[in-house]
Amino acid sequence: MTIREEAVRWRVLRDQRKLTAAEARAFSEWLQDPRHAAAYEEAARSWALIRPDAGNARLERLRAEALALAPAPPRSWYRPALAAAAVGVLAVGAALIWYRASTPAVRAPVVASAGLTTMRDYVTAKGERLEITLPDGSNVSLNTDTALDVEFSEGQRLVRLRRGQAIFSVAKDSARPFLVQAGDRQVRATGTLFDVYLAQDRLQVVLAEGEVIVTRLHSGERAARPVRLSPGQALVARPGAADEVQTRDARRALRWRDGFVEFNDTSLAEAVAEMNRYSDRPVVLRDARTGALRISGVFRTDEPEQFLNVIQEVLPVRVHTSPDGQAEIAGR
Repeated sequence: MTIREEAVRWRVLRDQRKLTAAEARAFSEWLQDPRHAAAYEEAARSWALIRPDAGNARLERLRAEALALAPAPPRSWYRPALAAAAVGVLAVGAALIWYRASTPAVRAPVVASAGLTTMRDYVTAKGERLEITLPDGSNVSLNTDTALDVEFSEGQRLVRLRRGQAIFSVAKDSARPFLVQAGDRQVRATGTLFDVYLAQDRLQVVLAEGEVIVTRLHSGERAARPVRLSPGQALVARPGAADEVQTRDARRALRWRDGFVEFNDTSLAEAVAEMNRYSDRPVVLRDARTGALRISGVFRTDEPEQFLNVIQEVLPVRVHTSPDGQAEIAGR
């Protein structure tokens, strides 16, 4: 049995029923090998992508096909069937990634104007995403709870991000710079792909392709020089602190565009805060010690229940849900 097959075996078994005490010990020992841990993370990521989608017959059929290929949870596993399960689970997961990428969120119409200036406001609610195409052909993806204004003229292309997060895929136009104003910063680009996140406690710019220049607006600080980012770099600005340029996995930072969020050895407090951005009913952490636990994985932003179920499986925590639907996380 290959490592990949073993990984899928464990993922399917844990999805279908609770492990016995002996199986839990065996699984824990098996995970000690870094190769096993990496294979299991890949299998878990693919399996998470094929959770049932309410009202989406195509996605439900994909998951059903994968389950049909997977052997039942017996005491012994038949090698050919298990190999089929591995191929089925991972192939269907890949197919769903393609499906998600090919069916974006709600798309707004192209804005047109008879005059020299085009202006438009866009807003998303909690849990909503929006894809828009600007008059110049640039594309913008708005994340949950985001507001931005668009103002295009003959001389420049200006977008003001009021709050939230957006990915900008900028059409090249050397005669008109593309400017994104967020807080007291301005991001200047010509043709590039980048993400801007504006929250109360920070501004973050992550560059995936091309080049951007970030400057501070209305600054009396002589040392505030423009920051030029290269692909794979991020600028993080916080009130009262010096700006930081960090190395960042742009692929992971942009996954929310397809409805996913990825954590890599992230504190549970940070993960919960991120998931709460997408829900009108935020999850509550009971104590700081529980919040300091670490979590890795890929989760659907529209399935908070999946996130809560997984952390109860892999972390020493319990989730209590009150009759009104409020969920609280506490250590065991």
